[in-house]
Amino acid sequence: TVLLDRQGKLLHNDVIYPEMRAAEAKDKILGFAARFEIEAIAIGNGTAGRETEAFVRACGLPATIPVVMVNESGASIYSASEVAREEFPDHDITVRGAVLISPVLEFSLGGGDVFDPLPWALRLPSYAAVHLETGGRLTPAALADAERFALGDYVSTLVTAPHDAKRNSELYSKVAALTGLPESVVERWQGRVPLNVFIKEIRHGEDELVSRYDGSFAGLDPYPDDTRPQSGDPILEGLRATFTTGFVAYVRDELHFPADRRYALLSHEVGRRWEWSEHDSAHAAGASDDLREGLALNPHLKVLIAHGMTDLQTPYLASRYIVDHLPAALTRDRVALRLYPGGHMMYLRPASRAALHDDAAALYSRPGE
Repeated sequence: TVLLDRQGKLLHNDVIYPEMRAAEAKDKILGFAARFEIEAIAIGNGTAGRETEAFVRACGLPATIPVVMVNESGASIYSASEVAREEFPDHDITVRGAVLISPVLEFSLGGGDVFDPLPWALRLPSYAAVHLETGGRLTPAALADAERFALGDYVSTLVTAPHDAKRNSELYSKVAALTGLPESVVERWQGRVPLNVFIKEIRHGEDELVSRYDGSFAGLDPYPDDTRPQSGDPILEGLRATFTTGFVAYVRDELHFPADRRYALLSHEVGRRWEWSEHDSAHAAGASDDLREGLALNPHLKVLIAHGMTDLQTPYLASRYIVDHLPAALTRDRVALRLYPGGHMMYLRPASRAALHDDAAALYSRPGE
């Protein structure tokens, strides 16, 4: 809540909670009206705008004070503009740091077919990470060989030698060695092993299915004879109840927000309505342009991209590939990609959670910024 004079000068600002602390909010509004001799009240038409309008009108304000709704379009542009900084020098909302956890920066890099080898290459080191973790050898440095191969000989062979039996045989052997998959499986898929195949085959001999969210974690496969996964993810299904209960308790007990509606951790009804443009990579959803422009327009912006090494759903090499192909003048000393033990939710591991916390704290606490 802000109070301005007729020239737009800031007189006072405060925070009110009409839903959670209704009595306190009412007292504040009536107090503002008396103290500052309010002539009009404007309420933005964004989230909960109508509810806020109804609350304010019910506070018992003098009839001489009009309550109006205003269009918020363009407000965010203004608040980050030079004009806003000049008018309100002590109220800077410019984003100085952003932490992206397990992001997909470009959905076009998540597909892949016989004519597009890059998505296959970007996922390959994550397969290798699962194999390295099984042997207790996983570190960011240990992935260097898989990364060089993926963006070197692997792509080169798929692009330039589709019918070269010798080079293909060498490729299948190398992929099998890096990932731990049987060479026969790699050959069957001509070196392009889909995610659904990997999570079925990597522990097939043990009748286990690994998680796409953390390939180092596996559960019993209820349909071991099927060629594709037919059940829920071993990690995700087990965490639904825990996360749902924890979040509802946080909202109710910590935030004191009335949680009288059902909370859906992941809504399939919502998810299936997203328009991913998965069949048109030229128009697939992506954020690399936003990242590029944000770095260019805000010279103070710094970004931390955090990935779990055994996350198969959002492979870390895709983010690194995108950052490496942005102008160096934008990313140098401003964009960092960190790898942690674990998968999509690497923070489930105490050591990774602590490391992520320290990295994020360092981003937001740099001297003089």
